[in-house]
Amino acid sequence: MKNKAIEQLEITRYQEGKLYQTKDKVVVEKETSFYIEDKKITLHHMPSLELELAIGHAITEAYIKAPEIYATAKPKLHVSKTPNPTYTKITNPASCTPKHANIHPSIALQLVQQLEKQAKIHQQTGGTHIVGLATLQGQLLYTVEDISRHCALDKVVGIAALNNIQLCDKILVLSSRITYTIIKKIINTKIPIAVTKAATTTKAIQHAKKHNLTLIAFTRKNRLNIYSQPNTVE
Repeated sequence: MKNKAIEQLEITRYQEGKLYQTKDKVVVEKETSFYIEDKKITLHHMPSLELELAIGHAITEAYIKAPEIYATAKPKLHVSKTPNPTYTKITNPASCTPKHANIHPSIALQLVQQLEKQAKIHQQTGGTHIVGLATLQGQLLYTVEDISRHCALDKVVGIAALNNIQLCDKILVLSSRITYTIIKKIINTKIPIAVTKAATTTKAIQHAKKHNLTLIAFTRKNRLNIYSQPNTVE
C-alpha cells in the first residue's frame, strides 16, 4: 500500500563529478486549517492525524486550559471549551495534577534509541522529526513523525487526549532541538521530563528551570547532558 506521507519524484543528482537522472523519495507537506474557538489556525505538516493536530495545538499553545475539550472534524475542524452535544467530549490530558518524577540515565538513553528505530519515514526521506510519549518506567507508548517538530508534538498530545492518557506522569522524547517555542508547549502539557537527542538553547533552559521541567539533551550512545532539575536524574 502506498505511503501517503512519501512521494517518489524524478530528480537530477550530482555525484562523483557527474549529473544524472534518478528518483528520490520526498516527504509530503500539506496545509491544514482549523478553528480553536473562533480563531483560525493554519499549519503545515505531514498528511495524517488532523484532528489530533488541532486538539494538541489547542493544548500546547494554551488556547484551552479547561478540564474538558470539545472537538469535531466535520463540517470543519473545530476545537472548543464550550459544550456541544454533536462534538466529541475529551478530557484534557494536561488537567492532571503534576507529580514529582525521576528518570534514570539508562532509561533516557534507551528511549532515544527506541525512538530512532521508529523513524521509518526519516530513514527513507531524511525529512522528518519524531516525537514519542513514554512512561516513567521507560515504556515508549507511541511515536509521531512530522516535517514540523511543533506539529509532531501537537499530534502526540492530541493522541493522548483522544485516548484518555494523562501527561503529568510521562516522558516526552524528541529527535529535534528543544528551543523556547518547544519548551513552552511542553510546559503547557504538564509533562515533567523532556529528553532529546539534539541540542537545546539558553532561553529553553531558563524556562525549563523556571517551571521545574527536567530537560535532558545530547542524549547519545552512553552520555547525556542534564540542563535543568539534575536532582530528578538518578
